[in-house]
Amino acid sequence: MKHIKRLLLIGLALTLISCFRSESQNPTLAKWQEQIEIGVPDLSLVDLLPGEVEFDLFSGRPNPTWLLSKTEMASLQEKLSGLSTVAPFLPPEQLGYRGIRVNLADAESRTRSAILIYHGGIIHWSGNTVSYYEDKGKQLEHWLVEMSKSHIDADLYAVMVTEITK
Repeated sequence: MKHIKRLLLIGLALTLISCFRSESQNPTLAKWQEQIEIGVPDLSLVDLLPGEVEFDLFSGRPNPTWLLSKTEMASLQEKLSGLSTVAPFLPPEQLGYRGIRVNLADAESRTRSAILIYHGGIIHWSGNTVSYYEDKGKQLEHWLVEMSKSHIDADLYAVMVTEITK
């Protein structure tokens, strides 16, 4: 039992140390940025249809998705245009809720463009460029969850409301 406790404490200490390393020392961020630079982002966004929204929530079963209307896409683009930039950050990797992904490319666009929104942060990927923004008060995240109400079942909607208010 003492050995298990000791291993758990060592694991916790290593986790805390890795959380406090700077971004330039973070191998996961460096790997992810390298993938972006060569045009192979690790966001799984290229599989989404134009205007498709995905709640990245499940492991082992399909995530809930739906398509935005042209009006909703225009509203989303407008909301994105006034955001403040922030320092780069890692996309979430844990089990459970990992954000909302939205494919921003239109059918005529030859450049892939998508966003990942997670707890007040937005990663925008367009071609080989990655930008990072602040979603103050999680307004965009709340807006997308509210819009999902007519596309997903009530239990899943309640789960999403709980997740974004954490």
